[in-house]
Amino acid sequence: MSLIKNIKNKAGIHYLKKKAQTISRLVQVCNYASATKVGLLYQAEEKNDYLKVTQWVQYLKEEQGIRWVKAMAYHPAKEVPDFLSAASGPNFFTKNELNWHMRPRGHSVANFEKEPFDILIDLTTTDVLPLQYLLVCSKATFKVGFFREHMTPYYDLMMAMENGHSQEEFIRQTNHFLQTLNNEIKPCKIN
Repeated sequence: MSLIKNIKNKAGIHYLKKKAQTISRLVQVCNYASATKVGLLYQAEEKNDYLKVTQWVQYLKEEQGIRWVKAMAYHPAKEVPDFLSAASGPNFFTKNELNWHMRPRGHSVANFEKEPFDILIDLTTTDVLPLQYLLVCSKATFKVGFFREHMTPYYDLMMAMENGHSQEEFIRQTNHFLQTLNNEIKPCKIN
């Protein structure tokens, strides 16, 4: 990692932690049966990433009956790839839409942050700072993601994967847990 990238990354982590301290939200356990709005965060480096998420969106709508599913992709380059620009109405942002400490900007990002998702699922298997900003700033009442020790303050449910960090296995496990999870636990406020 270059010196400038390293400085930007450290500044971004600092600002993310600072921002996280100012966020207050109501946490409410939610399963697929009770969810009406689901958000997905993912990094779209190649077309296959986009296609996997598109299939999952269809599954959530058709098989789980969730009427409103919104996916937000981050593409870690300045140019918009054909698979994102050619798609009908994807929500995405690129490296061009990041400020100096890696926080995403733009209308689609601001709208996604404000959306009151019942469930927000982060599909990233590694730390992707621009998507971590969206995760932390989201008004979602139930946040799900891969287990990473330093991310425990930001998620309400984390999946530890036995066979490494397979996104497909994470999706299977998430589907299993969010179909069977008992959501009768009382809400609690997190500051």
